[in-house]
Amino acid sequence: MHNIINEIVKQRGIDILYSKILINCMDDEGAFDDIEMRPYKKILKTIVAEDYTHKLVEIGAWNAEAETLARTFAQRNKLQEDEIIYVFSCLAYGLGWLKITPQIPAEVKKKRQQEAQKKAKEVETAQKRNEEVSRKNAEEAARKKAEIAEKRALEAERQAAEAERKAKEAEKIAKERADKQAANLVISMIKNIGVIESTKECRDKVSAALLAYKMLNSSQQVLVDLQVGDALQRMADETKKIAAEAQEKVANEKAADAVAKKIKAIGVVEYTDACLQKIEAAKQAYNRLTREQKLRVANADVITTAENRYENLRIAAAEEARKKKIKQIVVAVAVLLVCVSLIIYLMTKPSVNPTSPTTNPKVTEKIVEVPVEKVVEKPKVERKTQAPKAQNNDIKLDYGVWESNKSPNKINGRGKLTYTKSTPIKGWQGKVAQPGDYVEGRFENGKPVNANWYDKNGNKKDYLGGSSE
Repeated sequence: MHNIINEIVKQRGIDILYSKILINCMDDEGAFDDIEMRPYKKILKTIVAEDYTHKLVEIGAWNAEAETLARTFAQRNKLQEDEIIYVFSCLAYGLGWLKITPQIPAEVKKKRQQEAQKKAKEVETAQKRNEEVSRKNAEEAARKKAEIAEKRALEAERQAAEAERKAKEAEKIAKERADKQAANLVISMIKNIGVIESTKECRDKVSAALLAYKMLNSSQQVLVDLQVGDALQRMADETKKIAAEAQEKVANEKAADAVAKKIKAIGVVEYTDACLQKIEAAKQAYNRLTREQKLRVANADVITTAENRYENLRIAAAEEARKKKIKQIVVAVAVLLVCVSLIIYLMTKPSVNPTSPTTNPKVTEKIVEVPVEKVVEKPKVERKTQAPKAQNNDIKLDYGVWESNKSPNKINGRGKLTYTKSTPIKGWQGKVAQPGDYVEGRFENGKPVNANWYDKNGNKKDYLGGSSE
């Protein structure tokens, strides 16, 4: 113990003597592994707890004062002085005050050895007692086993006597048991199906159970029917129904997506045949959809907006053509008036003989200018259409940006919500938008009610319409 204390003090310093960590370190080093050393663990722990190690260090050497301190501790805790002086001398050795190795008092060592021998004898006695109990238990078990064997022999004789009588009954029971096992197997397959879902695993379970049921004989099928009734058939019907609904949903989404792409392809409305063809193609495709499919087209209102915009452009173009034609007519009339005035002037001009100056008074020719109405081209007034104006009504949120021509103060109506960080989509449990994703369509109080969900590359991820999941 003294060597271990010396090593710990060298490694960690004198302050380790004032802490309970000293006991843990000595435990780690195996200072108390021997039986004769175990009582000193409790003594050393008390010395540290009552701050006697600090008092010993203050003395600074192993002398009479240090021994008096050890005796005081022994008297206070009612312990044997020799043992306490040994522990204090180990601490002094650990501090380097002693060169002589502390020794456990002979009487204490002898006492510890006697206690160890006594404990060994107690262990040996207990072991012999346990061996005796085990022997008696083995004899009792053998006796009981013999009795059981004898009883089994008597029972075998009795069963042999009744074997002929029970032969037919056993055959009947075996058949009933086999029927019950086969029926229970199918029943367990049916119960294992659980909730009907539109998954391949669920369909496979239903198909396997239905096939197993058809392979049973009539008696076994009756047993199954008594347990589950027509549940299997109902499950099969429900599976087909769910599969059909899933296929219909996929078909509806596919058809709606195709129309949505055609609507999106309209782009900026211009007064051209190509743009008109896009609008008409999108409208015809939308009108061919079913009511359920139309509900999934989030940008359906773009068709009406595009038609109105194109009609406004057509009216503006017709008005422009009418003004141009009027201008051409006014110019033609003006030219005609000039020509008529010139002809009249030439017809009424007097003849002049250039060879007779006496009879040819100087005549001042005056060209009569026929006033021609000057056509002033009026400035074109472009007729503004009712197309929605681009307004800066964006709302910056802590998770994204809301863009809409309407509802500038809240997320309502038609618009586009672009996410800037990973955020759960409001009203749609389990659906989380990633940075760059956007939802475009109709919203009510921040929740998409008829909209499409796209990733940052514009690929559609899901349709958000109807009831939330």
